[in-house]
Order: sequence, then C-alpha cells, then structure tokens
Amino acid sequence: MQIFYPHSIQLNPYGFPGTDPNDCPRSISKLKALIKNCNNALSPDLHGNYRDARYTERKHHWWWKANYVFHKLEVTKNFTGLFLFLEEDDIVAEDFLFVLYKMQKSANKLCAHCNIFSLGGNLSSLKVNSKRDDNAYSKVQYAAWSSEEHAVAVAFNASTWSEILSCAQDFCTYDDYNWDRSLQHIGETCIKGGLNVLTVKKPRVYSTRNCSYLSMSKANLELGSASKLGQLYPATLKLSSSILKAATKQPIEVMKSGDWSDPRDHRLCLNLAYG
Repeated sequence: MQIFYPHSIQLNPYGFPGTDPNDCPRSISKLKALIKNCNNALSPDLHGNYRDARYTERKHHWWWKANYVFHKLEVTKNFTGLFLFLEEDDIVAEDFLFVLYKMQKSANKLCAHCNIFSLGGNLSSLKVNSKRDDNAYSKVQYAAWSSEEHAVAVAFNASTWSEILSCAQDFCTYDDYNWDRSLQHIGETCIKGGLNVLTVKKPRVYSTRNCSYLSMSKANLELGSASKLGQLYPATLKLSSSILKAATKQPIEVMKSGDWSDPRDHRLCLNLAYG
C-alpha cells in the first residue's frame, strides 16, 4: 500500500509548510527581520537562522508517517506487532526479517527493558577487511537510544509508540529538525525508563545516503560474503559481552541542529499528533 505525505513542499510551493513569499530569509538578522516584518521574525532558531522548509520537512514527514500508520490505517488498527521503518535507499541482508523476528522473540531474555529494535548501520563504519568474528552475525547488543547509532531500520510496536506520542509536546517543540535526535531528547527527558535499543552487532540494513558507489559495493560484498559463509539466519542470538559495559554509560549529549523554532512547525507537528 502506498501512502502520500499531504504537507510536502512540492504540494505547497508558495505557502506553509512550504516557503511563503513573506517568510524571513534564512540568514537575515533578527533586527532586520523585525524591520522587514516578515512572517516568522520573532522565531529564529538557536543558531540565529530562520526556517528552511527543506529541513523542517524531514521531521514532519517522519512524524506524519508514524502517526498515519499507527492511527489512520484500517489494516494496522488492531495490530500489536512490530512496525519496521526502512528508507528507499537502504541495502538489506536477505535475513533481515528473520533476524528481527528472532530479536522480538528473544527480547525478554536478552534485554527485557528494550523497547526499540534496530537492524541498521552506517556504511561509513563498515570495515570489510577487519578481523572477522565468525559469531558476529549471531550477536546483539543494547544501549540507550542514540541518533548517531540507531536511526537506520528502526522497529517498535504500538506500546512504544504510545510512550513516544505521550511526549509529543517535547518532541514537537524541540529545536532540532532531525526526528532521530528529537527521539533521543524525549528518551532522555520525558519517557519513563527511556528509549532502549536492542540492535545487531553486524548490521542487516545499511543506509546508502551520502555514500559513494564504492561504499555501497563494500556493503554488498560484506553481506554476500556472510551469506556464502553461512553466517546469516543464526539459530540463536547472544548478547555481545564486549558491548555490555559500554551500554551502561550515560548517553552523549548531542548538539541541537536547530531549524525547528517556528511556531507554525510546532503547531503542525502537534496537530498531527492529536488529530
């Protein structure tokens, strides 16, 4: 089933949530914006920049998509299982759904407090020529949600979504246009017990965004080699002991990106949450 985001900048080229002709130029000073009397003169972001619809759309789109699939579709209305979020530029291993199923079934034993699963990794961290751990593809690890580490191939159920939605006010007013950094914020400040991720040591999904053809070739080579060596489809999953200590450390504070200070964006985000 295809669903279509109705608030895109393509559908709104001359007005919010696209760019209104009277919106403040991005880099104008607040004093000049007030003199110009442009729409959002009173609300520059934490870096002093004004709204850029190309950035704000990223958070809006993810938030709309999550709200839509959890609340607006008849087919998912009574579904209590996992929702897996993939991007169109992801490379997936052949066993990615199999591993997700294993993670879900083993979650109580492996990490009872985990409420999010992640199958992904960044191509920038892939080291095909590194020393091979023959058991790496059967290992999982857990940690507090990190926007830098866990935003690829995310899965969670309606119960976790309800916890996220209960923090809509904090999510929708946090001055960062990245949905994953906004999730990290509410995980650290709003959700009781936080957002805790069970993730695979060897990614089953790689994001190809901003990566070269060579990097994508490395991902395919890595996954192809694992398949030939019979390392995919693990019979059981085990916690990676080398990661357990690291998972107990306090989350690293991420600098906010800004570009999310306009009250119009806050209102649209909250309207999506509350119907």
